[in-house]
Amino acid sequence: MVADEERLRGALRVASALGEAHLGADYFTRLVLPLLERWARLAARSAEEGSEALGAPLWISLSGLPGTGKSTFARLVTALSGPLFGLKSASISLDDVYLTQAERAELARTVHPLLASRGVPGTHDLELLERTLTRLESAAPEDETPVPRFDKLADERVPVQDWPIVRGRPDLILCDGWFFGTEPGPLQSLVTPVNAREAAEDPDGHFRAYVHDALARYQKLFARSDEHVHIEAPSFEASVAFRIEQGRRELERRGRDPSELEPERVRYFLDLFERVSSWQRRKRPEWIVELDAEHRIVAVRPPRSG
Repeated sequence: MVADEERLRGALRVASALGEAHLGADYFTRLVLPLLERWARLAARSAEEGSEALGAPLWISLSGLPGTGKSTFARLVTALSGPLFGLKSASISLDDVYLTQAERAELARTVHPLLASRGVPGTHDLELLERTLTRLESAAPEDETPVPRFDKLADERVPVQDWPIVRGRPDLILCDGWFFGTEPGPLQSLVTPVNAREAAEDPDGHFRAYVHDALARYQKLFARSDEHVHIEAPSFEASVAFRIEQGRRELERRGRDPSELEPERVRYFLDLFERVSSWQRRKRPEWIVELDAEHRIVAVRPPRSG
Protein backbone atom coordinates (compact mmCIF):
# COMPACT_ATOMS: atom_id res chain seq x y z
CA MET A 1 0.00 0.00 0.00
CA VAL A 2 2.81 2.40 0.89
CA ALA A 3 4.51 1.70 -2.44
CA ASP A 4 1.23 2.40 -4.28
CA GLU A 5 0.79 5.70 -2.45
CA GLU A 6 4.36 6.72 -3.17
CA ARG A 7 3.91 5.89 -6.85
CA LEU A 8 0.73 7.97 -6.98
CA ARG A 9 2.43 10.95 -5.37
CA GLY A 10 5.32 10.61 -7.80
CA ALA A 11 2.92 10.39 -10.74
CA LEU A 12 1.05 13.53 -9.68
CA ARG A 13 4.33 15.44 -9.32
CA VAL A 14 5.45 14.42 -12.80
CA ALA A 15 2.05 15.32 -14.28
CA SER A 16 2.26 18.78 -12.75
CA ALA A 17 5.80 19.27 -14.07
CA LEU A 18 4.62 18.30 -17.56
CA GLY A 19 1.76 20.81 -17.47
CA GLU A 20 -0.90 18.16 -16.84
CA ALA A 21 -1.88 19.17 -13.29
CA HIS A 22 -5.56 18.97 -14.30
CA LEU A 23 -5.29 15.17 -14.28
CA GLY A 24 -6.51 13.84 -10.94
CA ALA A 25 -5.52 10.81 -8.88
CA ASP A 26 -8.28 8.73 -10.50
CA TYR A 27 -6.55 8.96 -13.89
CA PHE A 28 -3.43 7.36 -12.46
CA THR A 29 -4.96 4.80 -10.11
CA ARG A 30 -7.42 3.49 -12.70
CA LEU A 31 -5.38 3.76 -15.88
CA VAL A 32 -1.72 4.74 -15.95
CA LEU A 33 -0.27 2.92 -12.94
CA PRO A 34 -2.10 -0.43 -13.38
CA LEU A 35 -1.14 -0.64 -17.06
CA LEU A 36 2.45 0.39 -16.37
CA GLU A 37 2.70 -2.29 -13.69
CA ARG A 38 1.33 -4.86 -16.14
CA TRP A 39 3.75 -3.82 -18.88
CA ALA A 40 6.68 -3.95 -16.47
CA ARG A 41 5.79 -7.59 -15.75
CA LEU A 42 5.41 -8.40 -19.46
CA ALA A 43 8.70 -6.70 -20.31
CA ALA A 44 10.48 -8.68 -17.59
CA ARG A 45 8.95 -11.92 -18.85
CA SER A 46 10.02 -11.10 -22.41
CA ALA A 47 13.60 -10.57 -21.24
CA GLU A 48 13.61 -13.84 -19.30
CA GLU A 49 12.22 -15.90 -22.19
CA GLY A 50 14.24 -14.30 -25.01
CA SER A 51 17.21 -15.92 -26.68
CA GLU A 52 18.68 -14.05 -29.64
CA ALA A 53 15.88 -11.53 -29.13
CA LEU A 54 16.81 -11.07 -25.46
CA GLY A 55 15.45 -7.76 -24.27
CA ALA A 56 13.23 -7.16 -27.30
CA PRO A 57 11.05 -4.15 -26.48
CA LEU A 58 7.41 -4.54 -25.53
CA TRP A 59 5.45 -2.71 -28.21
CA ILE A 60 2.29 -0.82 -27.10
CA SER A 61 -0.01 0.95 -29.56
CA LEU A 62 -2.60 3.58 -28.64
CA SER A 63 -5.61 4.92 -30.52
CA GLY A 64 -8.48 7.31 -29.97
CA LEU A 65 -10.05 10.30 -31.68
CA PRO A 66 -8.19 13.63 -31.53
CA GLY A 67 -8.38 15.19 -28.08
CA THR A 68 -9.01 11.95 -26.18
CA GLY A 69 -5.56 12.07 -24.57
CA LYS A 70 -3.48 9.39 -26.32
CA SER A 71 -0.35 11.52 -26.58
CA THR A 72 -0.73 12.72 -22.99
CA PHE A 73 -1.02 9.11 -21.84
CA ALA A 74 2.07 8.11 -23.86
CA ARG A 75 4.06 11.08 -22.53
CA LEU A 76 3.18 10.24 -18.92
CA VAL A 77 3.92 6.53 -19.33
CA THR A 78 7.30 7.40 -20.84
CA ALA A 79 8.09 9.84 -18.03
CA LEU A 80 6.97 7.52 -15.21
CA SER A 81 8.21 4.15 -16.44
CA GLY A 82 11.82 4.78 -15.42
CA PRO A 83 11.54 6.29 -11.94
CA LEU A 84 8.57 4.15 -10.85
CA PHE A 85 9.20 0.82 -12.59
CA GLY A 86 12.80 0.83 -13.79
CA LEU A 87 11.86 0.68 -17.48
CA LYS A 88 13.51 2.54 -20.33
CA SER A 89 10.74 3.83 -22.62
CA ALA A 90 10.47 5.56 -25.97
CA SER A 91 7.38 7.04 -27.56
CA ILE A 92 6.57 8.08 -31.09
CA SER A 93 3.30 9.15 -32.65
CA LEU A 94 1.89 8.93 -36.15
CA ASP A 95 1.60 12.70 -35.68
CA ASP A 96 5.41 12.88 -35.45
CA VAL A 97 5.86 11.55 -38.98
CA TYR A 98 3.40 13.72 -40.88
CA LEU A 99 4.60 14.56 -44.35
CA THR A 100 6.20 17.99 -44.59
CA GLN A 101 4.24 20.93 -45.96
CA ALA A 102 6.09 20.61 -49.26
CA GLU A 103 5.29 16.90 -49.53
CA ARG A 104 1.62 17.49 -48.75
CA ALA A 105 1.51 20.35 -51.24
CA GLU A 106 2.72 17.92 -53.91
CA LEU A 107 -0.01 15.43 -52.94
CA ALA A 108 -2.54 18.25 -53.11
CA ARG A 109 -1.32 19.12 -56.61
CA THR A 110 -1.17 15.58 -58.00
CA VAL A 111 -3.98 13.78 -56.12
CA HIS A 112 -6.48 16.06 -54.36
CA PRO A 113 -6.33 19.55 -52.77
CA LEU A 114 -7.60 18.26 -49.41
CA LEU A 115 -4.35 16.32 -48.95
CA ALA A 116 -2.59 19.58 -48.15
CA SER A 117 -4.17 19.16 -44.71
CA ARG A 118 -2.43 16.71 -42.35
CA GLY A 119 -4.18 13.99 -40.38
CA VAL A 120 -5.86 11.41 -42.58
CA PRO A 121 -4.29 8.14 -43.77
CA GLY A 122 -1.90 8.91 -46.60
CA THR A 123 -0.38 12.04 -44.98
CA HIS A 124 2.33 10.22 -42.99
CA ASP A 125 5.87 9.14 -43.83
CA LEU A 126 5.49 5.45 -42.99
CA GLU A 127 9.01 4.63 -44.15
CA LEU A 128 10.44 7.11 -41.64
CA LEU A 129 8.35 5.58 -38.87
CA GLU A 130 9.31 2.01 -39.78
CA ARG A 131 13.02 2.91 -39.91
CA THR A 132 12.81 4.57 -36.52
CA LEU A 133 11.01 1.63 -34.92
CA THR A 134 13.46 -0.87 -36.40
CA ARG A 135 16.43 1.11 -35.08
CA LEU A 136 14.89 1.27 -31.61
CA GLU A 137 14.10 -2.45 -31.57
CA SER A 138 17.61 -3.49 -32.63
CA ALA A 139 19.68 -0.82 -30.86
CA ALA A 140 22.85 -1.82 -29.02
CA PRO A 141 23.50 -0.18 -25.61
CA GLU A 142 25.72 2.51 -27.15
CA ASP A 143 23.49 3.27 -30.15
CA GLU A 144 21.62 6.57 -30.47
CA THR A 145 18.27 6.78 -32.27
CA PRO A 146 16.84 10.19 -33.25
CA VAL A 147 13.05 10.15 -32.87
CA PRO A 148 11.05 12.42 -35.23
CA ARG A 149 8.86 15.20 -33.88
CA PHE A 150 6.25 17.46 -35.51
CA ASP A 151 5.25 21.01 -34.50
CA LYS A 152 1.48 21.21 -34.94
CA LEU A 153 1.28 24.96 -34.40
CA ALA A 154 3.83 25.49 -37.17
CA ASP A 155 2.32 22.62 -39.20
CA GLU A 156 5.81 21.38 -40.00
CA ARG A 157 8.20 18.62 -39.01
CA VAL A 158 10.77 19.68 -36.43
CA PRO A 159 14.32 19.95 -37.88
CA VAL A 160 16.31 16.71 -37.53
CA GLN A 161 18.92 18.33 -35.28
CA ASP A 162 16.18 19.06 -32.73
CA TRP A 163 14.76 15.53 -32.54
CA PRO A 164 15.11 13.85 -29.12
CA ILE A 165 17.67 11.03 -28.88
CA VAL A 166 16.98 7.60 -27.39
CA ARG A 167 20.15 5.84 -26.22
CA GLY A 168 20.22 2.06 -26.34
CA ARG A 169 17.28 -0.29 -26.72
CA PRO A 170 14.12 0.63 -24.79
CA ASP A 171 12.18 -1.90 -22.73
CA LEU A 172 8.92 -0.30 -23.82
CA ILE A 173 7.95 1.40 -27.10
CA LEU A 174 4.69 3.35 -27.30
CA CYS A 175 3.22 4.39 -30.63
CA ASP A 176 -0.01 6.37 -30.82
CA GLY A 177 -2.21 7.41 -33.69
CA TRP A 178 -5.84 8.46 -33.79
CA PHE A 179 -6.80 5.72 -36.28
CA PHE A 180 -4.26 3.10 -35.13
CA GLY A 181 -5.73 -0.37 -35.67
CA THR A 182 -8.51 0.84 -38.00
CA GLU A 183 -9.22 -1.17 -41.16
CA PRO A 184 -10.59 0.33 -44.40
CA GLY A 185 -14.39 0.44 -44.48
CA PRO A 186 -16.51 -1.14 -47.23
CA LEU A 187 -16.17 0.45 -50.66
CA GLN A 188 -19.92 1.08 -50.75
CA SER A 189 -19.52 3.45 -47.79
CA LEU A 190 -17.52 5.85 -49.98
CA VAL A 191 -20.49 6.74 -52.16
CA THR A 192 -22.24 9.13 -49.76
CA PRO A 193 -20.46 12.11 -48.10
CA VAL A 194 -20.46 11.92 -44.29
CA ASN A 195 -20.60 15.70 -43.73
CA ALA A 196 -20.99 19.03 -45.51
CA ARG A 197 -17.27 19.48 -46.06
CA GLU A 198 -16.97 16.19 -47.94
CA ALA A 199 -20.03 17.07 -50.00
CA ALA A 200 -18.64 20.49 -50.93
CA GLU A 201 -14.93 19.73 -51.37
CA ASP A 202 -14.94 16.08 -52.46
CA PRO A 203 -18.10 15.77 -54.57
CA ASP A 204 -16.70 13.02 -56.80
CA GLY A 205 -15.29 10.97 -53.87
CA HIS A 206 -11.71 11.01 -55.16
CA PHE A 207 -10.24 12.17 -51.84
CA ARG A 208 -12.08 9.62 -49.72
CA ALA A 209 -11.17 6.82 -52.15
CA TYR A 210 -7.49 7.79 -51.81
CA VAL A 211 -7.72 7.78 -48.01
CA HIS A 212 -9.48 4.40 -48.08
CA ASP A 213 -6.72 2.87 -50.21
CA ALA A 214 -3.95 4.55 -48.20
CA LEU A 215 -5.26 3.05 -44.95
CA ALA A 216 -4.49 -0.44 -46.28
CA ARG A 217 -0.79 0.47 -46.26
CA TYR A 218 -0.85 0.99 -42.47
CA GLN A 219 -2.04 -2.52 -41.62
CA LYS A 220 1.46 -4.06 -41.45
CA LEU A 221 2.46 -1.39 -38.94
CA PHE A 222 -0.68 -1.96 -36.88
CA ALA A 223 0.05 -5.69 -36.65
CA ARG A 224 3.41 -5.11 -34.94
CA SER A 225 2.09 -4.18 -31.50
CA ASP A 226 2.03 -6.57 -28.53
CA GLU A 227 -0.83 -4.76 -26.77
CA HIS A 228 -3.26 -2.08 -27.85
CA VAL A 229 -5.11 0.59 -25.85
CA HIS A 230 -8.08 2.45 -27.35
CA ILE A 231 -9.38 5.61 -25.64
CA GLU A 232 -13.01 5.97 -26.61
CA ALA A 233 -14.82 9.32 -26.72
CA PRO A 234 -18.60 9.17 -26.20
CA SER A 235 -19.12 10.71 -29.67
CA PHE A 236 -17.33 12.45 -32.50
CA GLU A 237 -18.72 15.79 -31.30
CA ALA A 238 -17.27 15.17 -27.83
CA SER A 239 -13.90 14.55 -29.46
CA VAL A 240 -14.11 17.94 -31.18
CA ALA A 241 -14.76 19.61 -27.81
CA PHE A 242 -11.85 17.69 -26.26
CA ARG A 243 -9.54 18.83 -29.07
CA ILE A 244 -10.53 22.47 -28.61
CA GLU A 245 -9.73 22.31 -24.90
CA GLN A 246 -6.47 20.50 -25.62
CA GLY A 247 -5.47 23.17 -28.11
CA ARG A 248 -6.11 25.93 -25.59
CA ARG A 249 -3.91 24.22 -22.99
CA GLU A 250 -1.15 23.86 -25.59
CA LEU A 251 -1.30 27.60 -26.35
CA GLU A 252 -1.09 28.37 -22.63
CA ARG A 253 1.96 26.10 -22.28
CA ARG A 254 3.64 28.11 -25.02
CA GLY A 255 2.80 31.40 -23.33
CA ARG A 256 0.17 32.37 -25.88
CA ASP A 257 -3.41 33.55 -25.49
CA PRO A 258 -5.74 30.49 -25.55
CA SER A 259 -8.45 32.64 -27.14
CA GLU A 260 -6.36 32.54 -30.33
CA LEU A 261 -7.85 29.11 -30.96
CA GLU A 262 -10.99 29.35 -33.07
CA PRO A 263 -13.43 26.46 -32.40
CA GLU A 264 -14.92 26.64 -35.89
CA ARG A 265 -11.46 26.09 -37.41
CA VAL A 266 -10.92 23.01 -35.23
CA ARG A 267 -14.28 21.64 -36.32
CA TYR A 268 -13.45 22.35 -39.98
CA PHE A 269 -10.09 20.58 -39.62
CA LEU A 270 -11.61 17.52 -37.93
CA ASP A 271 -14.39 17.16 -40.51
CA LEU A 272 -11.89 15.21 -42.62
CA PHE A 273 -11.41 12.71 -39.77
CA GLU A 274 -15.08 11.81 -39.39
CA ARG A 275 -15.24 9.17 -42.12
CA VAL A 276 -12.27 7.12 -40.91
CA SER A 277 -13.52 7.41 -37.33
CA SER A 278 -16.71 5.66 -38.44
CA TRP A 279 -14.60 2.66 -39.52
CA GLN A 280 -13.18 2.19 -36.02
CA ARG A 281 -15.00 -1.01 -35.28
CA ARG A 282 -13.08 -2.92 -32.68
CA LYS A 283 -11.99 -6.29 -34.04
CA ARG A 284 -8.84 -7.13 -32.11
CA PRO A 285 -8.16 -7.76 -28.40
CA GLU A 286 -7.38 -4.43 -26.75
CA TRP A 287 -7.82 -2.35 -23.65
CA ILE A 288 -10.79 0.01 -23.91
CA VAL A 289 -10.79 3.24 -21.91
CA GLU A 290 -14.28 4.77 -21.97
CA LEU A 291 -14.62 8.53 -21.42
CA ASP A 292 -17.68 10.61 -20.67
CA ALA A 293 -18.48 14.04 -22.13
CA GLU A 294 -16.46 15.72 -19.35
CA HIS A 295 -13.36 13.69 -20.29
CA ARG A 296 -13.64 11.57 -17.14
CA ILE A 297 -12.85 7.86 -17.18
CA VAL A 298 -16.04 5.81 -17.06
CA ALA A 299 -14.46 2.37 -17.37
CA VAL A 300 -11.20 0.60 -18.20
CA ARG A 301 -11.98 -2.71 -19.87
CA PRO A 302 -9.36 -5.44 -20.41
CA PRO A 303 -9.02 -7.24 -23.74
CA ARG A 304 -11.48 -9.97 -24.60
CA SER A 305 -9.78 -13.15 -25.70
CA GLY A 306 -10.53 -14.67 -29.10
